[in-house]
Order: sequence, then structure tokens, then C-alpha cells
Amino acid sequence: MGNVDGWIPLDQWCEQYGERKNTVLKRITNEVWLRGEVAATPDGGEVFIHEERAKKWLAQKGKMPCLP
Repeated sequence: MGNVDGWIPLDQWCEQYGERKNTVLKRITNEVWLRGEVAATPDGGEVFIHEERAKKWLAQKGKMPCLP
């Protein structure tokens, strides 16, 4: 599954940006990345990340990994 309205699956995010799932899930759990804004879990299923919003957050924090 590719980009749907800016949302990509967590696995794809981790692969593309070299981040660990646990790191991303911790941001979501701690409400650093707000559900519905940067992260989403439709019907309790697969986690999706809004690619542009997440990249913007990483850039603002100086944590942007190497871009593909």
C-alpha cells in the first residue's frame, strides 16, 4: 500500500526513514505525535503515519534521518 492522502503504513515509514517501530509507537503513546494529525490507527488496525507532517516534526526537532 502506498501513500493515501499523505498517510503511509508504519512499516513503510520505518523502512524509508530508518526509524524503529518502538520509537514511533512511543511518540504516539506519549502523545508527542497526535492521533489523527501525525498518526492514525483506523478501527484499531494498522498504524499509519502522515508522511509530510511527521517529516516536518522531525525537521523541527533536528531529528530528520537521511531522506530517500
